Amino acid sequence: FRDCRHGEEPGCAVREGVPPDRLRNFHKLLREARRDTMTVLERQQILAQWKVRGRAGHARAKAKREGA
Repeated sequence: FRDCRHGEEPGCAVREGVPPDRLRNFHKLLREARRDTMTVLERQQILAQWKVRGRAGHARAKAKREGA
């Protein structure tokens, strides 16, 4: 199929026929290519989102350690 991303789609012949490490490398190359086409502003926005998620994770872990 043209729209198969070789991820979780059922019956993907590529995922069944290609070693997992090669498929992982393929997906990594796709992520890198997508990042290369982003503008600086888009990359900054994504970084800001990850910072928020990281802070939330730290806060949850701290609350869990303190028994709250």
